[in-house]
Amino acid sequence: MGSWGCEQTLELISFYDISLDKVLDGESSESFEAFLTKTHNTEPFLFLKAVKKFVDIQDVDSRYNAAKDIMKEFVEPNSPKEINVSSTTRQHAMDLMQQSNSTTCALNLFEELRIPVYMELKDDTFPNFLSSDIFVEHIEEMLRTNTEYLSQIGVMRVNSPNSPTSPTRRKNTLFSKQSLQINDEDFDAMCQDIKADDLLKSMLSVSISQSRNRHFTRYKNTFSVELDREEVFNVLSSQSTRLDEALKSKSKVESTFTCNGYYVATTHDIYYCPFPMTHRDYSSVTSCRRQSCGSIIIIKKSVVNPEVPSCKKYVRAHHVQGILIENKNDGSQITILSFIDLSGPSLFKKLVKKEKRDARLCQAVLEEHNEQIKTGKKGSKKGCFLYESLMYFESNKNTL
Repeated sequence: MGSWGCEQTLELISFYDISLDKVLDGESSESFEAFLTKTHNTEPFLFLKAVKKFVDIQDVDSRYNAAKDIMKEFVEPNSPKEINVSSTTRQHAMDLMQQSNSTTCALNLFEELRIPVYMELKDDTFPNFLSSDIFVEHIEEMLRTNTEYLSQIGVMRVNSPNSPTSPTRRKNTLFSKQSLQINDEDFDAMCQDIKADDLLKSMLSVSISQSRNRHFTRYKNTFSVELDREEVFNVLSSQSTRLDEALKSKSKVESTFTCNGYYVATTHDIYYCPFPMTHRDYSSVTSCRRQSCGSIIIIKKSVVNPEVPSCKKYVRAHHVQGILIENKNDGSQITILSFIDLSGPSLFKKLVKKEKRDARLCQAVLEEHNEQIKTGKKGSKKGCFLYESLMYFESNKNTL
């Protein structure tokens, strides 16, 4: 396992309070036992499992026989798998056992022993397990087939960057109401990443950590045009730039607009073939915000429609794009930063090539518009199919 993937998975795990009970009773039990075996500390784990089986026994006589086995294996001094409890607690449990018989064996016979063993396992051993390579590798394996596994064995921390109640929400790769949100912190991170020419770690850490074959890249393009910032924004966000051939026949578009200090619009569209070679239903979310410094930033990210079957003939491409529009003395500077995480390496080069082509077409659209303003002639709009999901901003710009 690569160190980069390990770090990302550890970060993801840290977002959750993992339940020891759910680990003991679920699919993570074997990995926990493997960790304890490696650290030579299986006695508490095996004792708790034995007590759980003991409590589930309905027949009193059978339960009494199971209790005698537990006493001999775990409780009596110098037993093969002697648990670490105080001598007082141990002696009291042995006294209770002597008072029991095949008709009066109580279900709570081992409760006084179980509590200190459980707490020792939870406080001393379990935290080390959660940060171990064994658990990290287990979680990576589980997430490949069940993206919600961490939510099933734990509760997301309120102060986690991915918490539903935290400023930065979880970047879900599935299509849902939760995934259709881009918040102020996302804009800040994107703006910083664009200026720093860095990977979009804040946007994609979760999805990358769940990718077995990490075929990902970024593409950055910066250019200037003789148009002011507002004109650039209007051109890029107008409906005339939504002429992608994939949208002509099959599309479903919904949009919502909110204003809370900034102008924020979230939209999504579900359509066939977002990239001509992928042949998979796809959704995109787009938002824009005016920065306090006067610049405008637009973010577009992808989510996957879960109704599409997960087959080999389909590919899962995760795509995030940021566009920063800044005023300059002689016009505007536009910076486009795109990040692609693709499962399906045979198509990887085609997507990168398309990304570069789209950036050039964006520049062509703006230059055409500028020429039209200067000459009064209608441009050919040969690049107007580019930003298919930068939609409806023009008709709603009066809310800015």
